[in-house]
Amino acid sequence: MGIKAKNLNYNTFFKVCDPQNGKMVNLVDFIKGINSIVEIEAPPLERLFDIMDENKIGMVDFNKFTKILRLERAS
Repeated sequence: MGIKAKNLNYNTFFKVCDPQNGKMVNLVDFIKGINSIVEIEAPPLERLFDIMDENKIGMVDFNKFTKILRLERAS
């Protein structure tokens, strides 16, 4: 990820993807939020979101969001 992304903590990163402060992020807001920091093509972001959306409800909360990002960072 770019320099801006390295300086973000998970809470700030989630807030970028949750502009309405609804405590849940949908796919459209997730892609917009990520792309406001670093441009990534939609297909990999859609796949990442799908992994985060374990319940398949089309929304991801902070816990699911950070759980997957922490796993990605560790590998």
